[in-house]
Amino acid sequence: MSALEIRKDRTPAVLRSCQRETYGRLSRRILAIANALDGMSRKAAAEAAGMDRQTLRDWVLRYNEHGICGLTDRWGDGRPPTFDAQ
Repeated sequence: MSALEIRKDRTPAVLRSCQRETYGRLSRRILAIANALDGMSRKAAAEAAGMDRQTLRDWVLRYNEHGICGLTDRWGDGRPPTFDAQ
Protein backbone atom coordinates (compact mmCIF):
# COMPACT_ATOMS: atom_id res chain seq x y z
CA MET A 1 0.00 0.00 0.00
CA SER A 2 1.44 3.36 -1.00
CA ALA A 3 1.38 6.43 1.19
CA LEU A 4 -1.28 9.04 0.57
CA GLU A 5 0.22 11.89 -1.44
CA ILE A 6 -0.12 15.45 -0.15
CA ARG A 7 -0.64 18.20 -2.68
CA LYS A 8 2.49 20.28 -3.16
CA ASP A 9 1.17 23.63 -4.36
CA ARG A 10 2.42 25.18 -1.10
CA THR A 11 5.79 24.54 0.51
CA PRO A 12 6.05 23.60 4.20
CA ALA A 13 7.42 27.11 4.87
CA VAL A 14 4.40 28.75 3.23
CA LEU A 15 2.06 26.50 5.20
CA ARG A 16 3.81 27.41 8.44
CA SER A 17 3.43 31.11 7.65
CA CYS A 18 -0.33 30.54 7.14
CA GLN A 19 -0.43 28.63 10.39
CA ARG A 20 0.62 31.68 12.39
CA GLU A 21 -2.41 33.63 11.20
CA THR A 22 -5.04 31.08 12.20
CA TYR A 23 -6.73 29.80 15.32
CA GLY A 24 -5.78 26.72 17.38
CA ARG A 25 -7.29 23.67 15.72
CA LEU A 26 -6.72 24.90 12.19
CA SER A 27 -3.17 25.87 13.11
CA ARG A 28 -2.41 22.35 14.40
CA ARG A 29 -3.81 20.78 11.21
CA ILE A 30 -1.65 23.02 9.02
CA LEU A 31 1.40 22.29 11.16
CA ALA A 32 0.88 18.52 10.89
CA ILE A 33 0.62 18.69 7.10
CA ALA A 34 3.68 20.97 6.87
CA ASN A 35 5.68 18.56 9.04
CA ALA A 36 4.63 15.61 6.86
CA LEU A 37 5.63 17.53 3.71
CA ASP A 38 8.98 18.28 5.34
CA GLY A 39 9.70 14.55 5.54
CA MET A 40 8.63 13.81 9.09
CA SER A 41 6.90 10.44 9.41
CA ARG A 42 3.11 10.66 9.34
CA LYS A 43 2.91 9.27 12.86
CA ALA A 44 5.46 11.77 14.23
CA ALA A 45 3.84 14.68 12.34
CA ALA A 46 0.42 13.76 13.72
CA GLU A 47 1.65 13.32 17.30
CA ALA A 48 3.53 16.64 17.18
CA ALA A 49 0.21 18.30 16.32
CA GLY A 50 -1.77 16.42 18.97
CA MET A 51 -3.63 13.95 16.75
CA ASP A 52 -3.28 10.35 15.63
CA ARG A 53 -2.10 9.16 12.23
CA GLN A 54 -5.60 8.29 11.00
CA THR A 55 -6.88 11.77 11.87
CA LEU A 56 -3.98 13.31 9.94
CA ARG A 57 -4.92 11.11 6.97
CA ASP A 58 -8.49 12.45 7.09
CA TRP A 59 -7.21 16.05 7.16
CA VAL A 60 -4.82 15.34 4.27
CA LEU A 61 -7.78 14.13 2.19
CA ARG A 62 -9.66 17.36 2.92
CA TYR A 63 -6.55 19.48 2.27
CA ASN A 64 -5.93 17.74 -1.05
CA GLU A 65 -9.50 18.41 -2.14
CA HIS A 66 -10.10 21.94 -0.78
CA GLY A 67 -6.72 23.40 0.22
CA ILE A 68 -6.38 25.26 3.51
CA CYS A 69 -10.10 26.06 3.51
CA GLY A 70 -10.75 22.32 3.77
CA LEU A 71 -9.01 22.25 7.15
CA THR A 72 -11.59 24.44 8.87
CA ASP A 73 -14.27 22.99 11.11
CA ARG A 74 -17.60 22.30 9.45
CA TRP A 75 -20.32 22.59 12.01
CA GLY A 76 -23.71 21.23 11.05
CA ASP A 77 -27.03 22.93 11.60
CA GLY A 78 -27.77 20.64 14.51
CA ARG A 79 -30.73 18.46 15.15
CA PRO A 80 -34.06 19.88 13.95
CA PRO A 81 -36.57 20.77 16.69
CA THR A 82 -38.88 17.96 17.75
CA PHE A 83 -41.90 20.21 18.33
CA ASP A 84 -43.52 23.21 16.73
CA ALA A 85 -43.41 26.42 18.73
CA GLN A 86 -46.82 28.06 18.41
